[in-house]
Amino acid sequence: MLRVSNQRKNYILEAKMRLYLMWDEVSKEGDFFRRVYELKLVRDHNPTLAMTWTVMHPIDENSPLFGVTLDTLERKKAMLLTSLSGIDESIAQTMYARSFYGFRDILWNHQFQDVIYHTPDGHRYIDLSFFHRTEPLETEISE
Repeated sequence: MLRVSNQRKNYILEAKMRLYLMWDEVSKEGDFFRRVYELKLVRDHNPTLAMTWTVMHPIDENSPLFGVTLDTLERKKAMLLTSLSGIDESIAQTMYARSFYGFRDILWNHQFQDVIYHTPDGHRYIDLSFFHRTEPLETEISE
């Protein structure tokens, strides 16, 4: 999981997220190369990104991360690349954002703390001061 947020006072329309895994591999012939995998997301688009969006990649038998350990990520010098694009509704221009995460940035068996709160009268608000906070999962998932 990773979380993105719109800190603008408007909407980002037709937001599209892509997530890539990059790591070192050696071919059958013994040649070194940097492999790039596009990771499948549970949902890769958001029609109106207004507050936050938790982007999730299921690690199942179809994922290149299936069965991978922290040691594997370190040995292969793995990193994740995120690419977010959308249309800023105020100026009708396409916006782009990208981030890189190294293997040491990955937290195992954690989930994000909620940042969306409700007032007693039913309104919602977001507190981005907790944006990066995580908490351990109650049930651990093995590396």
